[in-house]
Amino acid sequence: MDVEHLERQDIYLKQHVTYPLARVNARLTAQATRLLSKYSDLSLSQWRLMVVIESMGQASIADIVRMLDFDKGQMSRVAQNLVQRGLLKSKVSESDQRIHILSLTEAGYLEFQRAAPYMKRRRDHLRQALSEKERKQFLRLMDRIAIAAETFEDQI
Repeated sequence: MDVEHLERQDIYLKQHVTYPLARVNARLTAQATRLLSKYSDLSLSQWRLMVVIESMGQASIADIVRMLDFDKGQMSRVAQNLVQRGLLKSKVSESDQRIHILSLTEAGYLEFQRAAPYMKRRRDHLRQALSEKERKQFLRLMDRIAIAAETFEDQI
């Protein structure tokens, strides 16, 4: 392929909604992964799960899946790994024996705190790229794209 063809292809791709989203997502994921590997022993999925648990105090996998909109099987595997590493503890719910409630152990809290200042600094830096009004608009637009993607699934 010649350079001109590649430039035309790039211009064409930039006209799609998914292309810039994928590029930004890839950059943000790679950046977060680098930060976490530098300052902790957590993967991005583990970090996200621990953020939810730390903010709620405790949570079930179903709670976490609802909040993060992630695959239940993947979150279960991530949680199981953190339990095995001693970073999370799991107890059976008093109201439903099928539900396990997860919470941070002391070691888990310390591991979370090792990465937290760097991840917070990154989050704050990214948030500053947009005004409050722009952030709200961005989130509304992302919700609209998500709804459009869901409604398209119904048409297939």
